[in-house]
Amino acid sequence: EVVKRVFQEFVFGNGRELKGRGDDLVGLVAFARYADTVCPLTLAHGALGQFLETVHLAERREEDGTSIGDAIALAAARLHTAGETLAKQVDGQEKPYEIKSKVIILLTDGQHNFGQRDPMQAASMAADWGIRIHAIGVGGEAVTAVQTPLGRFMMPTGSDLDERTLTAIAERTGGIYRKADDAES
Repeated sequence: EVVKRVFQEFVFGNGRELKGRGDDLVGLVAFARYADTVCPLTLAHGALGQFLETVHLAERREEDGTSIGDAIALAAARLHTAGETLAKQVDGQEKPYEIKSKVIILLTDGQHNFGQRDPMQAASMAADWGIRIHAIGVGGEAVTAVQTPLGRFMMPTGSDLDERTLTAIAERTGGIYRKADDAES
């Protein structure tokens, strides 16, 4: 829910330090075991909130996983195709419309453990298409539920975040990596 709120503040602004992205094409790709386009690239930002509400944590075992490579590849393909399509539309303009900057903001709370594409291969593809990836690792320590004779307890299992790969993805594409341990960060 915090990530959803921050996404909305990023797109619409928050009246303080975030101005919003009113003139930018914005889309949304969600991923767990599989990557899916939740909202295609659009300037109609009012629809983004409704699409965002359809995004939920994986609840069934067959949905669980983290497919970072497939998510990057899908988002990059969407940006690349949009750039090519818009460049072909002239409509009486002196020069075709051009997307000046292509950026993926990758938010994840895990490490790549499923999917067809390796995250670094997908990052290389994005870099080849001139797409920068800013990666944000969300969350702190991972926990697991353990059933004991005294009841069910949550036990820390260490961090599930692969910061080394997220840093490499960002660096490969000219982006940055940051870790967000709490709602404020």
